[in-house]
Amino acid sequence: MQEAQFQLLNGASLGNAHAAAKNVGAFSGAMRPNLVALLDSIGVQKWLKIGSCESLFTTNSYLVQSTSILSHPIFVNGANYSGAPNMIKTAFLQKQLLEYFAKEAAQLKTALYIPLGPKVSEGLGWLVKQGILRDEQILNGLPHPSGANAERIAYFLGRKAKNALSIKTNAAQLDAVRAAITTRMQLLGTSGAA
Repeated sequence: MQEAQFQLLNGASLGNAHAAAKNVGAFSGAMRPNLVALLDSIGVQKWLKIGSCESLFTTNSYLVQSTSILSHPIFVNGANYSGAPNMIKTAFLQKQLLEYFAKEAAQLKTALYIPLGPKVSEGLGWLVKQGILRDEQILNGLPHPSGANAERIAYFLGRKAKNALSIKTNAAQLDAVRAAITTRMQLLGTSGAA
């Protein structure tokens, strides 16, 4: 809101103020450097032909569309939606996916989707089954960049050794995810986004 206000007070159009505010707010705080490190570690910057995914929040912001799979606020019993009821098994939420996210996705035919969290991955998988997305467009399993996932992120990035992990972190699962994402990125090649 502060960025939007700053932009408007300095003569920006509503559209430009909105875009600037979205760039400032997207994955702000500790999440952004974690997300950048994760994306760079799997080679997204090479695929996009940029130096680092950090520039997706500045000079190369036109290359990224940060969005939510459920485009509008969803409340359950007065609280923010947190994955229950299951979005792919609930008619109202399926309708939200199809009427909003699917229409946005239809405009981004060559996009690479990086779901942050298992519920989002499940929703994108459902959209693949509906014929809206292609499975090869989705990089499932990347650790969520939240600070609550610090150990998982550190291991995924090679900053923490397997023998130093707590019992809460499943190294085998993270190794499998890293291998699958690496293979997917190799299949995509480094020719850049279309």
